Amino acid sequence: MKKRERIEQYKEKARIDEILRSAEITAKTPLLPCEDEEKVARALRNIVDGEIKKEEYGDRTYLVARSKGSSDVEKLFNYFRSKQVLATLRRILKKYSSQEEIVIYLHKQAAYVGAYSIAEPGESPGGEIIVTIKVEDPSSVISALTRF
Repeated sequence: MKKRERIEQYKEKARIDEILRSAEITAKTPLLPCEDEEKVARALRNIVDGEIKKEEYGDRTYLVARSKGSSDVEKLFNYFRSKQVLATLRRILKKYSSQEEIVIYLHKQAAYVGAYSIAEPGESPGGEIIVTIKVEDPSSVISALTRF
């Protein structure tokens, strides 16, 4: 690799690191009447290290966790990197993300035990955990974090 290419890679990494420092990550999921609130809260805590709140949207109750900074984002992407599923993750992220945010759907049961399993919207009868990451330039962030 040429010196110029390495310099460009370092600059791009520094730019992505700066973007991630201001990232806002939210994990929310419906709380069904048959579910134990503490168990659902534990699933959210395994994704986002933030305060858990109950929020009402229409006639449904959701548990929501929010945090800022890069640590939760990096934890999530490092997990998928360790499982060697970055190509699949990139495809799904591009499918559901927008120009303002990155969106990932995860299975509640897997998150409860500390694992992350990608879900499709509506796949789980109990609802998925919807993780949204608000960052500047989401497509660049997706490309950088799913590079292998």
